[in-house]
Amino acid sequence: MQKIDYLQEKVNNILNELNAVLTELNYLKNKKIEECETVYDKNSDDEKLNWNLKNGIMGAKSKTGLDFSKYKALRMHILFGNKITYIAEISLENPTVNSTRTEYYSSIKVGDENGTVNFYYGLFKVVNKNAFYNVGMGYFSGSTKTVRNSNASYYVYKIEGIY
Repeated sequence: MQKIDYLQEKVNNILNELNAVLTELNYLKNKKIEECETVYDKNSDDEKLNWNLKNGIMGAKSKTGLDFSKYKALRMHILFGNKITYIAEISLENPTVNSTRTEYYSSIKVGDENGTVNFYYGLFKVVNKNAFYNVGMGYFSGSTKTVRNSNASYYVYKIEGIY
């Protein structure tokens, strides 16, 4: 009888552990988890991913004929002057239900580590969720703006779609 009680206790312990695992699985299944996928990568050999822009998306460059409709945001990986890498996002969600907005923007201004030399800037936009624009990039030194469009050291090197 003692062995049966021991085995019953073991079975009950296993059932309790299984119930805990099922509870955790149900929680994870109902939780909204953000997912992302690469939509542009300058280093990819796949033309669908490198958009034939293997030097990155420099300032004043764009790519049309895309489909960002499934994404709620785009995450851009950016290089400034071969010195600073930065990650920025463009929200593709309208701020209100009745909004008819078709252009989505992200503008950034970042400093270097000593904060006294330059502040780098970039302006990016998505139009109609089917075109990406690197409107412009460069830096400010004091109040002097230096544009670095088409400069091989300033570009977006990767974009991820978040859904």
